[in-house]
Amino acid sequence: MSVRHRPSTEGANSPDDETAASIISVQDKTGSYVHQAAHAAADQVELAHLSPPLKRQRTWRDGITGWRAGASTAVVSTALVLFINIITVLVLGTRYGAPGGLGTIFTGSCKRVQSINTVVHVVINILSTVLLSASNYCMQCLSAPTRDEIDRAHAHERWLDIGVPSIRNLFNINRKRVWLWWLLGISSIPLHLVFNSAIFSALAVNNYRVIVATKDFEDGAASGKPDVDVAALQDRAKSLTRLDNRQCISEYAQPWLSRRRDVILVTNRTSSPEQGALMAITNVDFSVQVESSEDVTRWICKYSDIGWGIEGEMCSTHLAELVSAAESWHYMSPEPGYTALARNWDIDEWLHPEAYERVPIEYCLSEEVEEACSLQYSLYIMLIVIACNVGKMVAMAVTIFGINFRPLITVGDAIASFLEVPDAETKGVCTSNKRDFSRYRPIDRKPSPWHQARQRWARAASVRRWAWCLFFFLCAMIATSYLLAYGLMSLAGPSDFGYFWSLGFGAINAASLIGGWAIPRDSPEGLTQLILIANAPQPILSFLYLIFNGLVTCMFLAEEWSNFAHQKKPLRVSRPRGLQRSTYFLELPYRYAIPLIAVSGLLHWLVSQSIFVASVLVSDQWSGRDRPVMLSTCGYSPMPIIFIVFAGVILLLSGVVLGFRRYKPGMPLAGSCSMAIAAACHVPPDEIDPATKPLQWGVSRQTDETEPDTVGHCSFSSREVTMPVPGRLYA
Repeated sequence: MSVRHRPSTEGANSPDDETAASIISVQDKTGSYVHQAAHAAADQVELAHLSPPLKRQRTWRDGITGWRAGASTAVVSTALVLFINIITVLVLGTRYGAPGGLGTIFTGSCKRVQSINTVVHVVINILSTVLLSASNYCMQCLSAPTRDEIDRAHAHERWLDIGVPSIRNLFNINRKRVWLWWLLGISSIPLHLVFNSAIFSALAVNNYRVIVATKDFEDGAASGKPDVDVAALQDRAKSLTRLDNRQCISEYAQPWLSRRRDVILVTNRTSSPEQGALMAITNVDFSVQVESSEDVTRWICKYSDIGWGIEGEMCSTHLAELVSAAESWHYMSPEPGYTALARNWDIDEWLHPEAYERVPIEYCLSEEVEEACSLQYSLYIMLIVIACNVGKMVAMAVTIFGINFRPLITVGDAIASFLEVPDAETKGVCTSNKRDFSRYRPIDRKPSPWHQARQRWARAASVRRWAWCLFFFLCAMIATSYLLAYGLMSLAGPSDFGYFWSLGFGAINAASLIGGWAIPRDSPEGLTQLILIANAPQPILSFLYLIFNGLVTCMFLAEEWSNFAHQKKPLRVSRPRGLQRSTYFLELPYRYAIPLIAVSGLLHWLVSQSIFVASVLVSDQWSGRDRPVMLSTCGYSPMPIIFIVFAGVILLLSGVVLGFRRYKPGMPLAGSCSMAIAAACHVPPDEIDPATKPLQWGVSRQTDETEPDTVGHCSFSSREVTMPVPGRLYA
C-alpha cells in the first residue's frame, strides 16, 4: 500500500512519516509481523492526512448534517406550506367572510371560475405532494434503526431494514419514534381526505319557463289562459332578445343554463277565440337534474325531427344534429279532442300520433342574465388542513431537535458502523446473502463455496414486499377499471373518445352526475359526506405511492451495494469523516425520486378531477326565494380516470421491468437486510479505520491455490482486494 505524504513548505518529513519509515526499514528483521505493522502505520499516516489540521468550536450547524439536513429541508417545506395556508385563511376570512363556514371568493363567468378552480387545484396538489414527500422522508428516518437496536435484534437472530421504509423496524425501535412515525402517517389521512375540497367551484344555473306562443303574441293578443298574466309577459317580451331557431337551440340545448332564463317560442300560428296567444307554458327545474340526473332539456329534442332516435341520451350531446335540423323545429300541439291527454307537450306522441298537430317554430325571445358561478371556500376544512399541517411540522421538528439518536439511515451508515465495531452474530458467514437470514432456521456458520451469479433487481426486495405491492396495485387498478366501465355505461351520451374529452376535467356535467344516493344534497351534513366520498381515493393513492417508493428504493439500494465489488469508493453516510461523502437523499437518488414525486402529484390532481363534489346553485325567480339554493352531489369525469388507469399500469410495469434488470456479479445480494450487511463487514484486524477511506468488497484473505480446502475471507477493505473465485470456500 502506498503512503501519501503531506506536503511541507520546509521540505522536512512529518513525525508520522518518519515513524512509518523507521518501521518499514526493519522489515527484513521481523518478517511478516513488521509488514503488518507497516500497513497499520501507513493507515495512521493516511488517516492523519485526512483529518483537519485545526480544531474549531462546534456550532448548532454542525448537528444539522446528513439526514438531519434533509429533515430540516422537510421541516422548512412544511413550514412554508403552513405559512401559505395560514395567510390564505386570513386573507379569505377578512376579505370575503365565511357565514356558516362557507365563503365566496369570486362570482362571475362560469368559464373563468372553472379556469381558476383548475389552477387552484393544481396548487393544492403541489402543496399536498410537498407534505407527503416531507412526511415520507422523516418517517423513513424515524424507522431507521440505531446500532444498539440492531444488536438487540441480531442477538435474537432477527434482522432489521436498512435504508428503506420499513414496518418491520417499528416493532424493534424506540417507542417515542414509533409514536412520531404514527403521528406523521395518521395526519396525512384527514389532509388528503379534505384538502382538495377546501376550495371548490359552484355552478350557477337558472330555472326557467318555456312559453309557446302565437305569432301575434307580441302584438297584444289575448292569452286564452285566465290564470296567466299575459299582459306582463307581453310587456317583458319587449326587452327580450330575438334568436333564430339555430341560435335558440344552441343556447338552450345545454346541460346547464347560466346565461339565460325564460324563453318564448313563437310559432307561425295566429291566435283564435278557441286558441289564445299562449299555447303552452311549463317550468324547467334543474333541481330534478341534480337529484336524479334526469335530462330537463328533452323538450328541445321532442320538438325536433331527430328526437325519436336519441332516447336514453342527453339532448345536449346531439347539439350539432339539432342545429342542422333547426328549420324543421316544431311544437306538437294537441288536437282539441285530445286536450285531456295533453300536459303541455308531455303526451306520448308515439302512442297517439293522431293527437298532435305539427306547429312550426319561427323564432325565440330569450331573457339574458349575467352568469353567477362562484368560487367558494370552506373555512372549517382549511382549519382542519392547518391543524394537520401543524401536527406534521411539530413531529418533524421533534424528530430533528427533540430526540438524541443516531440512526443508520443509509447502507453507508450501516457499513461504517459494522466496520468500526464488527457484529459478533454474523462472524464467519461473509458470503451470506439476505435469503440466508430470511429463513426460520439457525445461521449456518460453516465455510461456504462461492457461487457467481448475476441476480435480478427484483430479488433485492422481499417476496412479501413484492406481494403487497402487486396486490394493492392490482386491486386499485381493477377497482378503478370497474368504476370507469360502470361510469361509461351509465353515461348519457355517445360512447366515443371525443365525447369523453368534451366532458372536460373536473367539470360539472349533467350527464356524469351520480344520482340515487340517499344523501342530503342541501345540508352541511350531506356536503361533508360527499367530500369524504369524493376524496376517499386520495389517501389510497398516497399509500400506493409509499409502497411503490419503498419497492424501488430496495432495488436502487442493492445497486449501490453491488457496485462496491467493482470499484473502490468512499461511503455515502449521514455524518461524514475522512473521505466519506455526505448525503441529503436517502437511498433513492434525486434523478429518480423527483420524477416519482412529480408523477405522484400529477396522479393526485387527476384523482381530484376524476370524482369531485358538484355544487350547483339553483336560482328560481318564480319560487319567491331571494337566494339560490345550493344542491350538492358527486360528479365524475371519464378522461382523468382513463389517464389514471394508464398511469397506474405504466408505473406497475416500470417496477416489473426494473425487477428484470441484473446486478453486476461479484458480491452477495444483501438488500436491506442488516445481518447480510454486517456479515460483509468483518475486516482484517490489522486494518485501521477503513470506514473513512475508499472501500471495495472482495477477498481480503487469500486461499492457498494448491490446497482446495483452505478457507479464505471476504470483506470490505481499503486495501487491494480480488474477486472471489467460484467454488472456493470463504468464511
